[in-house]
Amino acid sequence: MEPLGTLLFAGCRLPVVRASFRYVSDGNADPRSDEEVPGWDFEVCTGPPTDPPAEESLRFLLSNGIRFYSESDPIPLAKADDLTGVELRLAAPFDPVSGDVYFTVYLGEHQDVSDLTLRFVERQGSRYRMQVSALVHSVFEVPTRFEIDTWIERLPDN
Repeated sequence: MEPLGTLLFAGCRLPVVRASFRYVSDGNADPRSDEEVPGWDFEVCTGPPTDPPAEESLRFLLSNGIRFYSESDPIPLAKADDLTGVELRLAAPFDPVSGDVYFTVYLGEHQDVSDLTLRFVERQGSRYRMQVSALVHSVFEVPTRFEIDTWIERLPDN
């Protein structure tokens, strides 16, 4: 199967094998009012690196790929019929009011993501070419940049 795109992390290129997102109208409760806050589901999953790293510990860490995701999280991305050209910047890993995490990376464990820039570059039907640049925390001694360039399928709202 042809990869949908790539994720670059720690000098390794990982093929994106699954990518989708959707708007979720019944998200999390707002702590100020107990009303439901809409959110977004994102999921980008990779396979192992196309060229396995020489370092054994890194090869083991990446052997199952990486998952970048959100689950009905209150990401401040306006709902629109066409997101082409939309750019989202998030400095913090979580919403300052609710404390809900925006995005997470799963790499053996769930890790926080910060300094994120997400762009919807182009569109073909229900698919968008999405680019992400962000820092993932707690994998190494210092936050480490990763970048995604992939086609992602927009699923019907939930």
